[in-house]
Parts: sequence; structure tokens; C-alpha cells
Amino acid sequence: MMVAIGLIALAQRKAPRHNRMVNKIASSVFTVYLILTDGFANSVIDDFIKGLDMTGWMLLLISFLLACGFFVLAVHLGFIRQGLFAVTVDRNRGHWFELVWDKATERIKRDEHKRSNAKA
Repeated sequence: MMVAIGLIALAQRKAPRHNRMVNKIASSVFTVYLILTDGFANSVIDDFIKGLDMTGWMLLLISFLLACGFFVLAVHLGFIRQGLFAVTVDRNRGHWFELVWDKATERIKRDEHKRSNAKA
């Protein structure tokens, strides 16, 4: 417990460091979490590992390599998602929200107008 408190105190004294590559990868790691917590993806991975019919160190090695490969693949999918988002949504910041908002308010007004005509 004392070691943990000491490490926290040491970390608070250090000036924060920023690394662009680490920040980019960290933003894509959430993709790995979302994919692995999905029931379908989890069952596919489990079925694949159980279908290998290996035991011992070889199974451990294959599982480790599969996990590393899956992590790299999921991080790349996160990068692709970020790129698509930057090209489509971020290009005109707020434009998509305004379109959706205008359509929603238009629909609400139209429904209210229909209801008021139906009552009359």
C-alpha cells in the first residue's frame, strides 16, 4: 500500500508528457475493448481457439500471437474509423447535427400541425 501511494505521489510531481503516437493508439484501444466485449466476436475467438486441438505451451503461444494480431487489427480498424470520421463528419463541424436537428424539428412541427387539424 505504501509503495502504491509513493508511486502516485511520484507520478503527480512529474510534468505530464505527451506523445502523439501513444495518444493515437490509446484512442483506438477502445475499439479493441468494444470488439472483445461483443458476444459474437468473443464466441468466434473462443471457437477458433478450441478448434486448434492443441495443449500446453503451443496453445499458449498461439493464443498470445492471436491476441497480439487481433489487437493490431482492431487498432487499425480504429484508425480507419477515425479517418472516415475526419473525412465525413469533422470536415464541416456541426453541419450534420444541424441537418438532423432541422429534420427533427420539421417533423415535430408537421406532426403537431396534423394533430391540430385532426382536432378541428
